[in-house]
Amino acid sequence: MEEAHPEMKPGQDRTTAMTTANPSPTLNCPNPLCQAPNPETNSHCDRCNNYLPKRYLWAVGLDGTQHKRGDLLDNRYIFKEQQILLDSKPSFLPDFPKEIYDPAFPYLALLAYRLQVPQPYGLLNGEILLLESAPIYPAGATNTENQRLEGHLMTLLKDIWSEDSLLQQLNYFYQIVQLWIGASALKVERSLIQPNNIFAGNGFIRLLEIYENPQESLPLVELGHFWLYRSGFSNIPAFWENLWTQMIQGKINNPDELLTLLDHAIAQEETNIPFQAKIATLTDQGPSRTGNEDACYPKARHPVTYRGELSTWTTVCDGVGGHDGGELASNLAIQQINDQIEVLNNKQYQPYRPYEIVDIIKNAISSANDAICERNDIENRQERQRMGTTTVLALLNYLNVYFAHVGDSRVYRITRSGCYQLSVDDDVASREVRQGNGFYRDLSHYPAAGSLTQALGMNRSIWLRPSIQRFTVAEDCLFLLCSDGLSDFDRIEEFWKQELVPVLDGNLDITDACQRLIEVANTRNGHDNVTVSLVHYQLNTPLDSEKSTKTTMVAPDTVHERVKTVQPIATQSSKLGLGGFLMAALFIFGVGGFFLYRALRPGVVVEQPMSTPMAKVVVPFKVGQFVRLPDAGSKAFPTGMQLRSTADLDINQPIADALTVAPGTLLKVMARQERPGQEVWLRLQVCNLPPNSTTKVGATGWQSEPLVQELETVTDLMPAQMGDCAPAPPPSQTPSVPPGAP
Repeated sequence: MEEAHPEMKPGQDRTTAMTTANPSPTLNCPNPLCQAPNPETNSHCDRCNNYLPKRYLWAVGLDGTQHKRGDLLDNRYIFKEQQILLDSKPSFLPDFPKEIYDPAFPYLALLAYRLQVPQPYGLLNGEILLLESAPIYPAGATNTENQRLEGHLMTLLKDIWSEDSLLQQLNYFYQIVQLWIGASALKVERSLIQPNNIFAGNGFIRLLEIYENPQESLPLVELGHFWLYRSGFSNIPAFWENLWTQMIQGKINNPDELLTLLDHAIAQEETNIPFQAKIATLTDQGPSRTGNEDACYPKARHPVTYRGELSTWTTVCDGVGGHDGGELASNLAIQQINDQIEVLNNKQYQPYRPYEIVDIIKNAISSANDAICERNDIENRQERQRMGTTTVLALLNYLNVYFAHVGDSRVYRITRSGCYQLSVDDDVASREVRQGNGFYRDLSHYPAAGSLTQALGMNRSIWLRPSIQRFTVAEDCLFLLCSDGLSDFDRIEEFWKQELVPVLDGNLDITDACQRLIEVANTRNGHDNVTVSLVHYQLNTPLDSEKSTKTTMVAPDTVHERVKTVQPIATQSSKLGLGGFLMAALFIFGVGGFFLYRALRPGVVVEQPMSTPMAKVVVPFKVGQFVRLPDAGSKAFPTGMQLRSTADLDINQPIADALTVAPGTLLKVMARQERPGQEVWLRLQVCNLPPNSTTKVGATGWQSEPLVQELETVTDLMPAQMGDCAPAPPPSQTPSVPPGAP
């Protein structure tokens, strides 16, 4: 029997919010010099023409039956339907908890999954948690028939699953498994096994709320059981039935193994779908700058067309460090990234496994960072004089797009049903949210909240943490990469429907769209350089055999021109079909049968299971936890880790009196040191050493928490394994002998 959607968490009281009659709901203009009330249907202020942001919120635990449409709650929030509210005063900060708010912590820790998990916005009446980025259609959203979707809940996954293509189903379930891994770290997997809590929209799984497990972490068998028996699907294809059955039987009991299987299924299915993607870029110095510190690739005279021949990519960089430094840094980054990623196309086409592509992207970004750092050191640039750059990159590999970014240059995805930011800025406010220190709307107003926490060229690559994610394209869409000259002041949220939906409708050329976005940035912002790159995917587009198989890109001046001769990829479908074959392989041979087929298929190499790396859930360390350095030869810590004698929060300064701990060393967290707006540092004690280590057992030192997050967390240690950090044995329980006793 299907579960009803739980409106409240266990033990939570229903709270009827303070309500006032609101016969004519209005939105206050966010312009502090205006503040005029406007009809709810307006997109811009009647008085000053300022953009009116519409923030639709989900009120956790609100009893919607006590309110009618248009009611004004807490003299601010317009009641729409169910538990959906619209903030009528978006320029005013909402109420925030005065201290750490436990119900909000799982949402904050899952910031890296902001596309799938809503984020805390504020509190209603001091106790009802308001969530933004919930599965509610944003302002301007319409369907293919141009019907208005804005302000309504998206569709439940169970209601559209059978209507979606196999590729889209694989995409959705892949996201579910990735979320399962992130949720396991916080013991909230229960959120993924409630049918009325899982929505789908714009190609993403969207959770309505987060629910804590009634007990410890749930095994993967629970996920298989839910999808097979309680998901609400009426007709389950044999492929999915056999996959979920194997999960229930324990034959697939590891999320990484499951992701590997899905990776191969996606790779097989995407080759059967004809498509084309076009890339166009444009950069401009803007009206208030004398030079352009931005850079982009490809710097093409005409749109670049991609149909699956090898791989192609596009990059946007926003330099910092003054005209002489920022311009050099951004172009140097473009050159280094191109040279490194070119390895993908050095040979005739061969399938690359997702983790190999991710490694190539990581190496490319690290190479760019090292090149800029080296230039800074040669020119003896220190602190604020050091040049650097942000970067955002999209690598197209068939219908899989790999996005990587460092800094605050962004990537968005646009369909007719909405515009969504895919990247999370590397700024102080976002870092504090990940660590559970507050709500983003609150922290973003703190001094230096928008300061970058990382950029290329500012420090050694060991400190660099590029965010890399993969997205499978299963419907027509646009991806927008841009510098903050365009994204500042919500210009993309304001103009996406006007300037980008016409591209999807076939009424605007992608090159003209780039030019119009530049004009928006220069006329509505105008404070900075601006660079845009648009990627337009069109699926089920017949391949034109008369088209040339050559792709020509014109690179920036610092990168030599490349002309690639490529071989088209065969798109003929197998007679058996992916669904039929996978079903047979799983049914007859289990997972091993599927891997056997992949190993025998010409041109495909199958090795150990792998999965696409995803953003890591940052769970703050607690005092008393144990961590272990990886063994010698690891990529992250090949020669060990250095601990500082003090919690020096300026990681750009040389390490003085550093203590080097060898690979394989067991460490214990002894203390945490936090300062507002600064990195969190941990004091670590050496507990147990590998053979031949010269470090003294019991020695202590400091290291930043983000770096310690890369180590292995160790639990269930026996006292003998804890070495010098083992707790003292309890006092002897031998009864004392009274004086004079025999």
